[in-house]
Amino acid sequence: MRAAPLAGARVLNLFSYSGMLGKAAELAGAAYVVQVDGSERALAFAKAHHIGDPAKHELVHADVFTWLPSHAPGTSYDLVIVDPPAMTSNKQQVPAVLAGYKKLYRAAAPLVRPGGVLVAACCTSRIERAQFDKVVAETLGPGFERETVITPEIDHPVGFPQADYLKIGWYRKRA
Repeated sequence: MRAAPLAGARVLNLFSYSGMLGKAAELAGAAYVVQVDGSERALAFAKAHHIGDPAKHELVHADVFTWLPSHAPGTSYDLVIVDPPAMTSNKQQVPAVLAGYKKLYRAAAPLVRPGGVLVAACCTSRIERAQFDKVVAETLGPGFERETVITPEIDHPVGFPQADYLKIGWYRKRA
């Protein structure tokens, strides 16, 4: 029998919303999952529907942008998921949104243990894939290596730039 992919892992799920990614982490073997979201209602839904073992989850009601920089220094995770909601649909706001992504990844990167993974996600249609990839790579710096990019599924054809709204990259922190 093969070991669970996240056996014993500590996971930080930022912008957890209903906690589905936290549930997936628990099912994949994570020992502890911290889920942070600004919506009490979403966290209540997560608690009611997406947590198998409550002892493995910590639900934090907070604004990720303010909570993240103040999170306990020295704390580290095997997996950090940064999956914010769409931050704009307005092209004029793109520079500010890119600055927001930089702030997130600067604050999240130190929380990834050496050899651990940071999952960077963007569902903002006005941010093009190349822009997002560049911002994440430059912000994380040479201490991280991009291992995987998840592209749109075959059932989600991209016929125009804004249709390629969901962008996900998998970055491993060098040991």
